[in-house]
Amino acid sequence: MRRDDGSAIVEFVFLAVVLMIPVVYLVLTFARLQAGAFAADAVARDAARAAAVQGYEAVGDGASVALAVDRAHVAAEAIAEVTATDFGFDSRDVVLSLTCRGGACFAPGTDVVASVDITVALPGVPSFLQSSAATMSSVRASPIDRLAP
Repeated sequence: MRRDDGSAIVEFVFLAVVLMIPVVYLVLTFARLQAGAFAADAVARDAARAAAVQGYEAVGDGASVALAVDRAHVAAEAIAEVTATDFGFDSRDVVLSLTCRGGACFAPGTDVVASVDITVALPGVPSFLQSSAATMSSVRASPIDRLAP
């Protein structure tokens, strides 16, 4: 008869490796997806606020609505880039669109709506296989105050 002293340790190490690698990968993947969801929400919120403030100030300074929209887009894109970078995403991963809701853009009582899509690359997947990347979306509105002068 052979002795099987030590075989439990070998089996434990083998099973631990086989089971822990997928678990660690899932944790990393879910963490990256959660970061993408938080980033999309933060980018949408910050971009809507920046666009609302910058556009309203431009209209208040006598600029045309078209120029105010351009200034709002520039401000929103700059804020979106900074916020996405804070969450570890590249600005190329962010798609931002701004719209006005409730009347003329930047008039008191209207909303500036920011819609954001962030492409989240899955960890450990090569770039040529990134067609399976996830997209996180968020929509936020920032109102123009009715009591603004």
